Amino acid sequence: MSYHAEQAKSDDELGECILSTLNSRVSELSAWGSCDHLSNAKRTHINKP
Repeated sequence: MSYHAEQAKSDDELGECILSTLNSRVSELSAWGSCDHLSNAKRTHINKP
């Protein structure tokens, strides 16, 4: 149960980070780059057995 809550939370954080970065008129690639710590944390969490 908490797994899904945590996953949703990371999705929200990642989405918000990317949106706020894009709103700063940075390219999409740079937005993903500056939010990479969030997406990496999410991937690590998902890949845990």
